[in-house]
Amino acid sequence: MRRALLSILLALAATALACGPGAPEPLAASALTTTELRVEGMVCGSCEGAITAELQKLDGVDSATADHQAQRVTVRHDPSRASVDAIIAAIDRLGYAVVR
Repeated sequence: MRRALLSILLALAATALACGPGAPEPLAASALTTTELRVEGMVCGSCEGAITAELQKLDGVDSATADHQAQRVTVRHDPSRASVDAIIAAIDRLGYAVVR
């Protein structure tokens, strides 16, 4: 229940931010790529939410999902605006380890 509520709140916050003044330009679907990363240190839904929220703040990220059980993060992004290195740096800042 908490996980579902957290997901809903994060989605609402992201929508509100995306619609306000100074909102980033929409991403062209043709420019998007999907990157999957193995991330160690996630142990619960809160870890997933923290990583997802942090990645969605990056300019050029269309969507991000984290799965603590699979130890995976999947990011759909425009690599010219949100590089893989920038994504990894954002995850590292939260204290999780990306396995290369």
